[in-house]
Amino acid sequence: MLNGDAKVAIAGLSEFRSVLESGDIKPLVTFAKEPLQAPYDAVPTAADAGYDVTLGNWRGVYGPAEMPQEAVDYWAKTLEEVSETKTWKDTLEKNQWAPEFLTGDEAKKYAEETAATVEEGVKETDLGNSK
Repeated sequence: MLNGDAKVAIAGLSEFRSVLESGDIKPLVTFAKEPLQAPYDAVPTAADAGYDVTLGNWRGVYGPAEMPQEAVDYWAKTLEEVSETKTWKDTLEKNQWAPEFLTGDEAKKYAEETAATVEEGVKETDLGNSK
């Protein structure tokens, strides 16, 4: 976007923080359910702007398809413990991320539904072809 190859971009606040703070880009809308906190509290939610869409900006940890169940269980437990630490909670607050911890089939379903929503939105708005 900064080099002119795209007119808009979709990403999380933390990914764009430096160019938002520099003024190189401006936020147009947030897909979050709730409005952002200052200094981005004037940015409308998509719903407030008249669009029937909300999306969470999520992070995932992935392993190989053949990862043993024992390893999957270990990492699920370890990451859940990390998600309960003060350091992680401070990171959530700093980046204005909503706390949500999903594993297994629940996480897979969420990822698939989110991907389908984004794909549908890109097609409906022709964002994939905007230059």
